Amino acid sequence: MQIQERNGLSSPVAVAPPRRRPSVREASFDDYQQIAALQTRNGLSQRPRREWAALWQGNPAYERGRNRWPIGWVLESEPGRIVGSIANLPSAYLWKGELIRAATECDWAVDPEYRPFSLLLMQRIVNQPNADLLLTTTVGAAAEPSYAAFQWSRVPAGRWDKAAFWITEGRGFLRSALLKKRTPLAGLAIYPMALALCCRDIFRVRRKSRLRIERKPEFDSSFDVFWEALKRGKRDALLGVRSAAALRWHFRGFGENAWIVTASRDAQVIAYAIFVRRDNPEIGLKRLRLADFQALEATEEALDGILNWVVEHSRLDGIHMLEDVGCVLEGLGIPRAPYHRDLASWAYYYRAQRSDLSHALKESSVWDATSLDGDASL
Repeated sequence: MQIQERNGLSSPVAVAPPRRRPSVREASFDDYQQIAALQTRNGLSQRPRREWAALWQGNPAYERGRNRWPIGWVLESEPGRIVGSIANLPSAYLWKGELIRAATECDWAVDPEYRPFSLLLMQRIVNQPNADLLLTTTVGAAAEPSYAAFQWSRVPAGRWDKAAFWITEGRGFLRSALLKKRTPLAGLAIYPMALALCCRDIFRVRRKSRLRIERKPEFDSSFDVFWEALKRGKRDALLGVRSAAALRWHFRGFGENAWIVTASRDAQVIAYAIFVRRDNPEIGLKRLRLADFQALEATEEALDGILNWVVEHSRLDGIHMLEDVGCVLEGLGIPRAPYHRDLASWAYYYRAQRSDLSHALKESSVWDATSLDGDASL
């Protein structure tokens, strides 16, 4: 039930040193097969070619400056043999009305015998000239020292080493938890324990909303209207672009596994939340994870209404838990989830490339950090 670490820099193993120093070059789309094989043998999940290419192709931030934006870099032990790679994903933010160009580092994988040279890839990330801000949102415990060495900082908003959650179907959740711990339990004993878990969650979130709560099939024009109002209201925050086009690209591969839930008053969307399926098939866990929540007004009422709707429909769909990685909703002061779990590391780091940003981003109030940032919900 851990958040996936999108790097292949696991704990060191005893291997023979390489015969020659690897070289670094810019990655290309033609490198897919070797990069996918590299990620697989280093413990990362492999994206299909079309999905991998779509991290850039069709990405509004990439299409604006594709000739000046590297998709990443690779290590070659010899010409044509890739032994390491790092991805470089562009995204757009606004701060005080200015467009901020952000780069997300992810999918950092290096074969064990070449890991002494892994920082050559990080050097390319931090020295790229066209990014104002560097982000990464899936840092694993083994990789944290590497970010510290290059003066990356923990995002000062949220709790990115924890996840808050609600149990929406107690029996299924309990079975998956016991499988994870390899703990046997007689079938009948699950029922009273599961009932107690669910009753606790019903008590916490069960309230009626006066707003219209509904699930949208897509990001329609109402999201552009919402975005125009949101960026005016959060001018002083570092705010990821949330136009309908940007949201369509971000959640393009989820289909029915992305839940777009809105709260409206007088046919006007005043808040939304986006949830994505993040199941763990190994233990049979069915999970919805919060990717983003934004509100123009009536934040508490809108959030209560959306959570009630999502909890109810999760039960109907047999989903076991609803999760908020980073405890984002608690940063709003409402509501507090009944359960929490620890993650293996602090997942969200940043590095400002400009002095004005570096100074401003030390303040938690400037951040509007959610799992929409970086690659946490890609």
